[in-house]
Amino acid sequence: MLDRLKHDSATRHIPVHVISVTDLSQEALEMGAAGYALKPVPREELADALDRLESHFAPGLRRVLVVEDDER
Repeated sequence: MLDRLKHDSATRHIPVHVISVTDLSQEALEMGAAGYALKPVPREELADALDRLESHFAPGLRRVLVVEDDER
C-alpha cells in the first residue's frame, strides 16, 4: 500500500506512518514512510507519532486515515 501511495502523484505528498507486526522498518522508510512502529504500540507512542506528523508535515492537519485489516 505504501508503495502505491508513494508512486501516485496525487498521494505521494501524504505523510504515512506505518504500524505493523513485522519489522520492515528499513524498507518502509526507504520507500518514503514518515515513521514506523511495531505492534503492539502503546497509546502514548501513537499519540506522539500523530503529533510528529502534524507538526512536521502538515500544520493544520484535520483528517487522519487509518487502514486496518482487523474487523474489530
